Amino acid sequence: MRDGQGCLLPVLRCSSKAPLLEEVPDMPWPLPRTCRAEAISPLPSPVNLRPNSAKRKRQRKLKDAAVGKGYGSAHAICQELNHDSPDGTLNQGSLLEGVTQEHLGGEEVGNKPVESEYVDGRLHSVFREDGETSEVREEDKRARTSDESSEYCSDSESYLPGLDEETALRCLAYVSLSDHQRLAMVAKKHHRLVRSSLLFDLRRRYKVVEQWVCIYTSDDNGWTAFDPKQRRWRNLPSAKVNMTFSFSDRESLSAGTHLLWLGREALDFACYKYDLITNSWERGPPMVNSRCLFASASCGEFAFVAGGFEVVSISLHSSSQTLCTTSCVLNTAERYDARSGKWEALPPMHTPRQKCSGVFMDGKFYVIGGKDRDHNALTSGEVYDPLTRSWTMIPNMYILPDTTPSFEPSPPLLAVAGNELYAIESSTNLLKGYLKNSNSWKVLGPVPVRTDVSNGWGLAFKALGDELFVIGSYQPPGSREGVAVFSWKPQLDATTPEWRPGDPSPEWRMVNIRVRGNGTFLYNCAVMSC
Repeated sequence: MRDGQGCLLPVLRCSSKAPLLEEVPDMPWPLPRTCRAEAISPLPSPVNLRPNSAKRKRQRKLKDAAVGKGYGSAHAICQELNHDSPDGTLNQGSLLEGVTQEHLGGEEVGNKPVESEYVDGRLHSVFREDGETSEVREEDKRARTSDESSEYCSDSESYLPGLDEETALRCLAYVSLSDHQRLAMVAKKHHRLVRSSLLFDLRRRYKVVEQWVCIYTSDDNGWTAFDPKQRRWRNLPSAKVNMTFSFSDRESLSAGTHLLWLGREALDFACYKYDLITNSWERGPPMVNSRCLFASASCGEFAFVAGGFEVVSISLHSSSQTLCTTSCVLNTAERYDARSGKWEALPPMHTPRQKCSGVFMDGKFYVIGGKDRDHNALTSGEVYDPLTRSWTMIPNMYILPDTTPSFEPSPPLLAVAGNELYAIESSTNLLKGYLKNSNSWKVLGPVPVRTDVSNGWGLAFKALGDELFVIGSYQPPGSREGVAVFSWKPQLDATTPEWRPGDPSPEWRMVNIRVRGNGTFLYNCAVMSC
């Protein structure tokens, strides 16, 4: 089968298992792992592939009945056409060749069909699960057919030859984010699709979620993203920031397809936003209260922030000719919505705190540790419930290390994996797990990266699903120093034995190491889930 440009394309023959993506050599786009690609000889012209008269009538009848139902109609078409094949698959001339009902949506995958609206034969909008309508830009509207009198869509009109547009879009929703750049190179309409919000709306509808670890290091490469499933690094575009921002206290967080980078410029507070859909940076919306060294956590399309300090005035010292700043520690909180691109003020915390850390656990936003207005270390935590819009204090939630650090420690290194809270004690290089019932911590063993050298600065501690990830500088024996990614899947409950010196260490696995550039110090790290 060939596309509109004469390129040889594979025939999809999918099993009924959930699609897992992998690369197929010499193919311009990725295929589901459960599919096998067969390079076939050039097929006859589409006119010779037309089904018989009875099947054409059924196709026409179903197609007319499906207008306005969108992607859910593919499920009905597949059911109608499958009964002609004794093995449950479709004939070669079918519109939905080799695609099973599971790939087409409906009740078998636990998702409601996407409702799409067609105006003048063009896809106009997609209705999401939350009831909102995602409008498709004019340049992204797809012609359902170029000839109203045609019996079916020709190969050249579909994103995947042999499939109608609705089914092809459903299949492309499962393409890995790492392969979107190559998908955009297939044809102009694929490039427009990747750069539109339609594909990501479909991924949300079908609950296709991937996670990237985005880091900003001290080398000259700027922001890079790591795909832990495919173990690939990807350079993100450079953000055009001024020199003052580059040397300020910067924070990063993510929400949906947005990566926010916040920090101070010469006389103002700046927010830069990276959009995964457009693969570009732009100035982001200002926060309700500009702040630095705050707690943050993400949940889907939302990002929560609380605490930190705000610069209230800047003056020029008359004798030394230097800038002097006056700041205050905040107890305010706010939330960023990636869909609207705006910040919303939340109720304030009970205690003002800076250099604190945040996590999202049990459907709530936790703010833990930090320092108060008198620079005293805090062991308490606070939890915000989005349903009741209220804060609750948790005394003695964070345990300070017994040793006295030689210099200012970093904010608490916290991560939530499998809905359990973990922390790295930077002064001892030990990983601890939090027991919710007893409000206590249990030592689980050492981490693979030295945290005591920099007292927790310059490394990242994150969680992806039920796995913990430690990212930092590491030098393997006989090799150059690089940024290494380690992972471990812990088991934490009341019966988990506490680790003691001399016990076997946790089996951390090196997922990847990137030896590139001249710097391995991590300034910022955020996990994008989209």
